[in-house]
Amino acid sequence: MIHRKLAAILLGAVASLGIAGAASAADLPRKTPQTFVQPAPIFTWTGFYAGVSGGYAFDNGNSQLTGTSSLLATNLVPTGKVDTIGDGLIIGGTLGYNYQVGQVVFGLEGDLSYTDLGKKVVGGTAPLSVSQSQDLSYLGTVRGRLGFAFDRLLVYGTGGLAFGETKAATAITGLGSLWTGSKSETNVGYTLGAGIEYAFNNNWSVKVEYLYYDLGTENYTAPLISGPGAGSSVFGTVRAENAGNIVRAGLNYRF
Repeated sequence: MIHRKLAAILLGAVASLGIAGAASAADLPRKTPQTFVQPAPIFTWTGFYAGVSGGYAFDNGNSQLTGTSSLLATNLVPTGKVDTIGDGLIIGGTLGYNYQVGQVVFGLEGDLSYTDLGKKVVGGTAPLSVSQSQDLSYLGTVRGRLGFAFDRLLVYGTGGLAFGETKAATAITGLGSLWTGSKSETNVGYTLGAGIEYAFNNNWSVKVEYLYYDLGTENYTAPLISGPGAGSSVFGTVRAENAGNIVRAGLNYRF
């Protein structure tokens, strides 16, 4: 009997200790689980990029009859400069690389664009009619870029090589005669400009830029090919200049 009472007392004591321990554990402060937050990457302009661009080209070139011979002595043909490349659209692709040191950004960029630039001008004084035309079918550049970065905003200057396929032609008709000449070639010159580019996230950026380009001149003759005196030294000499301005916007993807 006594043993049973002792056992009951011990069991009660153990149960009381268990309840007290559980209560004490419940009162202890719980540790809040910590989560690791990945810091945002520091933005940089360094890397390769590719993109598209489009805009407008203007003041693109002129032709001038500077010739010799008795043809110009007639005073029936225009001898001053004639604007023979009209304004037009330009659209193309871009490939480049930037390297950033501090806030300074060095870059190399190349682009190739289709140009809708061509014009034909008819003038002269009766009985002569003078037709002069020029065309620029494509324009490419390979340029260095040097800029200053304000985080995601880049202000830069640019300059380098420009090249393009130019065509020029002149025809003089009247007095039962025809003088005509033309030239088509790939001209190489230079380009200079400046722009602003903004990265609206880590991969995509937009830009607006201005370029001046100069592809030099084409000199060719317009000999008398039919009519009285054909094949003689009566001919015109033409000087065609190829230079202009471009304002365009672009969208680039940076790898």
